[in-house]
Amino acid sequence: MFISGLPFRDTALALSEEEVMQKLSIITVFTIANEQGELLLAQGENQKNVALLYISQQEAQKATQQLKQSNPQGNFQVLPVSLANIYQMVKQRNGQENTPLLDLIPVKKQVDAAMTLLRQQNQSVNEFAGVPLFYVTYQQEQQEVFLTAKNGEQSVIPLYLEKETLQNEIEKVRQQQPDIASTFQIRVMPLENLIGLYEKENNEAVRKMIVVPSQETLDFLRQLQQQQR
Repeated sequence: MFISGLPFRDTALALSEEEVMQKLSIITVFTIANEQGELLLAQGENQKNVALLYISQQEAQKATQQLKQSNPQGNFQVLPVSLANIYQMVKQRNGQENTPLLDLIPVKKQVDAAMTLLRQQNQSVNEFAGVPLFYVTYQQEQQEVFLTAKNGEQSVIPLYLEKETLQNEIEKVRQQQPDIASTFQIRVMPLENLIGLYEKENNEAVRKMIVVPSQETLDFLRQLQQQQR
């Protein structure tokens, strides 16, 4: 349930690497691996190795099927992995020649939703670079503030991988707090930018930002847990 607002700027300590890891640990991405469980790397520009990280398990599965069709002898599989693990791998290999570039593959439907939203807000965009994260701001004492929610005892700023999930939450708030709901604005930022904010910003609002997993990912992880039991 949404509860209140938080200004855009408020001085606090920047996030440590451990805190960044904790934030990213709740984000699951899907990779393609060989039968040994080794990350399959694509070749990008300048012969650089690129690790493809899919936000959608279903889209990762489709890419795997295409690989199997072009290479029937290959034994490829989709592996879920925490973005924190990927982040840690890159940090450990930082500066090494064989460190792969990371390419986060967004869900096209959400990219289209992000571009539509930006155009509705009179922004001229031909593409959206990155994985969209949707969140809400509203007006409080003539200031635009983030809409926050309760996560246990903590106040957090939720950023959603699916615009539809956010809209469902907004409708609940409209019934409970119609006064503030009248000034709601849905905003969007790339996930890649959020990671940069975690690393660099000296900002209380950034410390409170968390990513809400997609419903598809939650369903997949729930099913995986049931299979493991």
